[in-house]
Amino acid sequence: MTESAESNAAVPLATSIPPDALPLEAILCTEELRRRPSRPPDYEKENRALEALARALAYSPRTILQTLAETIIDITQSDSSGISLLTPDGQRFYWPALAGRWTPLIGGGTPRDWGPCGVVLDRNMALLMRHPEWRYTDFLSISPPAVETLVVPFYLGGKAVGTIWAVMHDDRRKFDAEDERLMTRLSTFASTAYQTLATIDELRFQISEREKAERAVKVSVCPNCDRPLTQLGPNGECLRCVFDWGLTSEKEGSEDPTHSGVEPRPLNYGHFEIELGVHGIPIALGAGAMAVTYRARDTILNSTVALKVIGRKLAENPTAKARFLREARAQRLYAMWMVFATTGVRQGRDRANSTTPCVAGRRLATH
Repeated sequence: MTESAESNAAVPLATSIPPDALPLEAILCTEELRRRPSRPPDYEKENRALEALARALAYSPRTILQTLAETIIDITQSDSSGISLLTPDGQRFYWPALAGRWTPLIGGGTPRDWGPCGVVLDRNMALLMRHPEWRYTDFLSISPPAVETLVVPFYLGGKAVGTIWAVMHDDRRKFDAEDERLMTRLSTFASTAYQTLATIDELRFQISEREKAERAVKVSVCPNCDRPLTQLGPNGECLRCVFDWGLTSEKEGSEDPTHSGVEPRPLNYGHFEIELGVHGIPIALGAGAMAVTYRARDTILNSTVALKVIGRKLAENPTAKARFLREARAQRLYAMWMVFATTGVRQGRDRANSTTPCVAGRRLATH
């Protein structure tokens, strides 16, 4: 879960045990919970509180920890309460929700190895402490001081991940066995709330990652054929779609022209086979106002050729196709530096292409 911003009133994080610190046993008084007179359970109030927590978890999960802290004060009649969560690195506890007189300390925390919550996790049991500042001197800066603190661990998947606690700031009442029972029951709810928040965060992360991926796909994938869109044809169309339109095999119509999938279909036109680069994208050698030239292989002569093709929209235009064929015929008459004779022309009702030798070297644009 996301850690809240630290408060300026946070407990300073001690890094070692002070040499003059009192022993832990000097502040532990858990056994007194069983020796003190215990008030009778108020099951009706308890059930109402749990029902209210369940509704809050369902309708407002993001504020459930604060609601839980306020519920602790209500049913234990304590002065302050809070939830301590262990950070992901396991080095400290932080306080995402507090209620009562310590509310201004929200966002603070204590070290994992030097504080009441760490002891509770180490002993894996509820503990009652008197004046924790007698041992944990970092608490001396907090006002009002804690006369008694009842701390109970809660778990996720059998592993302790945090504590809930209640604090009395004076002697008007002391915690008893009924308080321990109530806090233990609330710790079970704390586990559910923690797991719910963790699940929400994970789902939001997954949704965010998926949205990022979808945005990337919208930029890099053709909306028509759902294949990588790294190059565009002369009219801004997807090159794969250009070939689906005009460079399918001679069995045209036998395949769905909007076919898509992991394995791209072979790009054959007659006995010419278009060479593909990464992601199955045709290798384009150049592009002009009307056509794009691709690297291809003559499957009969087993030679590399430059295949020049216009898209279906232009091929269906008689004027455009006539101009394309006129240029191809004119080029056939020349064979000199930087000009290669046309070796073949092919046309159909909605297609047209010409071929020339493909010679290795720099692109014309570099001259």
